[in-house]
Amino acid sequence: APSQELRNDQYLIDDNLTQSGTDCDAPCWRGITPGETAWSSAITILEDQEDITDIQVESNEESGELALTFQRRDGIPCCLLYSTDGQVVNQMLLQLAPTNTLGQVIGALGEPAYFNGTEVDEAQAAAALFYPDLGIVVYAFVAGATGELSAESEVFAALYLATDDMAEVISTSTLQAFDGYKPFSEYLSDAPVLTPVPEGEAPTDTAATEEATPAETEEEPEAEATPGEDTTATPTP
Repeated sequence: APSQELRNDQYLIDDNLTQSGTDCDAPCWRGITPGETAWSSAITILEDQEDITDIQVESNEESGELALTFQRRDGIPCCLLYSTDGQVVNQMLLQLAPTNTLGQVIGALGEPAYFNGTEVDEAQAAAALFYPDLGIVVYAFVAGATGELSAESEVFAALYLATDDMAEVISTSTLQAFDGYKPFSEYLSDAPVLTPVPEGEAPTDTAATEEATPAETEEEPEAEATPGEDTTATPTP
């Protein structure tokens, strides 16, 4: 099957990620904030949006989970709300038309803490950039494994998460430290600072730990670790 096109002009047109100082800065989006907004209120908010249509809700009667998809009026299905219990929104995925750049997002949100990369095909790669304190994962387009993450990289998706959901994602992902703009291949060769941890244990940022607790005696440097298999997939509603 052909690879999914990460960039699509028919996805949601939105600049929430690049705004600051508003009444609804990310991770709030149009009055919806994962972990805070009631599911029923979120549906009402979406129904009141003039540019949103085709709101579809699916439920799992056994687990109580709910998922809602929608799209912009002149676009294609792009976006998803998810609730674990049908009471509160836990996650929100927005697949975005490539109208925002990573430089603009960092200008509004600051630098992310972590990076995770996925090569989709020879011409496409996804850079997932993690903001744990905000509960946001931003996805930026890179032109394949030979491309470069830059200020001009187009943002094609954003995942907004409740606090517990972000903690779970962090604890089950292999992540490199964000190290500014540089080639995608260099990020993939960087040793991870976070790796999946056993259930019940807290994730440890190895880079922060080493920096805070320097070795008392000089030791031979260890071989650079090989990044583990990516666990953060390209978002697909």
